[in-house]
Amino acid sequence: MPTQKQITSLIKAAKPSVDLVIVSYHWGKEYMYQPNNLQVKRGHTAIDAGADLVIGHHPHCIESVEKYKGKWIVYSLGNFVFDQDFTKGTESLLFSCTLKKGAVENLSFQPIKINNCQPSIATGEDRDSITAKFTRICSEKGVKVTNSNGHLYLK
Repeated sequence: MPTQKQITSLIKAAKPSVDLVIVSYHWGKEYMYQPNNLQVKRGHTAIDAGADLVIGHHPHCIESVEKYKGKWIVYSLGNFVFDQDFTKGTESLLFSCTLKKGAVENLSFQPIKINNCQPSIATGEDRDSITAKFTRICSEKGVKVTNSNGHLYLK
């Protein structure tokens, strides 16, 4: 894995020649709903270096989202297709956003439930449970989640 210094250099080198810099990290401790200190440090460092959005993956469960210096850090969306059959490993989020020159807007998440290794849009109790969990863990980071017809938006 590149060092933080190397990643900072890469982000700074890319920034002048692109509209947006989006960083994706493979990070985190499995099955934890909040990022660890290293994730937070790396996410903040990427934003400080000029990243416009940071998206992480690895923990096999949904983690919180943070707004740092006006930019978003999505710590983990959970699994999407994976052969785990216990609750934390079968909850996920489908992420979308609008990308404009110099801006990431309209972040949206849709709860996903994985059954028999197949993801589908969560409904009923599954949707409600994932929505409640995501809302709670995001509020711990000071991020408000609003629900509109099963789509979750950040404020």
